[in-house]
Amino acid sequence: MALLAHAASLALLCCSAGAAQQPVRLDLDLEIEAEAPPYGDRGPCTSLGHVTSADGQLFVWAESEALDPFLAIESADGSLKVSDDNLGGGTTAWLRVTVKAGTELEIVVAGPDARAVGPVRVHLREMSENAASKEARGALESALLEAALLEARGDLLGARSRVAPAAAKLLAVGGIELDAAAHGALWRAGESLLNWGAREQSLEILQALVRFADGRYPPLSRARLQPMAALCGVLAELGRSAEALPWCEACVSLADRGFGEHSIEAAAARHNLGLTLLVGGDLRRGGPADPRRGGDPRPRLRSRRSAHRPGAVVPGLPAVSAGRAGGSAQARGTGRAHALPDARPHRSAVARGAHELGLHPGCPR
Repeated sequence: MALLAHAASLALLCCSAGAAQQPVRLDLDLEIEAEAPPYGDRGPCTSLGHVTSADGQLFVWAESEALDPFLAIESADGSLKVSDDNLGGGTTAWLRVTVKAGTELEIVVAGPDARAVGPVRVHLREMSENAASKEARGALESALLEAALLEARGDLLGARSRVAPAAAKLLAVGGIELDAAAHGALWRAGESLLNWGAREQSLEILQALVRFADGRYPPLSRARLQPMAALCGVLAELGRSAEALPWCEACVSLADRGFGEHSIEAAAARHNLGLTLLVGGDLRRGGPADPRRGGDPRPRLRSRRSAHRPGAVVPGLPAVSAGRAGGSAQARGTGRAHALPDARPHRSAVARGAHELGLHPGCPR
């Protein structure tokens, strides 16, 4: 009976939201009980029904402190069947699927074994394009194609002049709030503008992408980490290290909790935090930096100039040479050298991250 009530409320909310062209955002508390039937070779499960309100994308994730949830989505006609265990970071299961309006779906959450029972929280986000955002996204994608040809001819100014206004128009019509596809187009635009030296325009896009990710993606997912780290990098490149520092610290917190403190994501985040401290001359800590503190989780758009290789340059941050962190380094794409402060109080933070990365700075995609 409770599941039927959930399904009815879902259908009602989806229909009303679809009529207003607003994103569907639902957060539901469910319970996996010991007597519930198993799901395949998994443990007991619970499920709910959902009818999609519009063409677009559906994001669903499940989290629990009582168990490690397994998530599956199946369509009534059998055309769709997908599942996940931990894609959302930590033990959070996360799925993203492309759907048509009126598709009947069953969302199933199960435990890993027969003993895994308890409360789970399911989050559902539906996103669809409206006519204005669809037109603006198409214009931006066309501008990116034209800009790629101009870039190949060495006309970076022309490439920027194509992409920057098209990206600004998409942001203005609200596509970032409604359409998941706009996220990808804007991400490509932000990355391209960063490579072409248009840092302020790239920063504006990244700020919108961070807002988009908040509440639409699992809190500890790589999809949350990436735009946050990108924002940190662009702020540092603009010389705004004081603003970049909280984002870098948040990236460390997210990466440690979502992927483990010995993961490549956590090592990259610690490394970037240490470098931001060095470039910004922030010696307030008075000793070896310990970035593993609490904070709002936030990864980073990586310039094509910062490939994962020894001595690679993170956008806006100095290169790290093997065996030494500190001194002066040339920031690619800026045409200037950073004069770094005394690195000794923070060298442990940089060295630890650099060692675990194999001296490959930058936040992985």
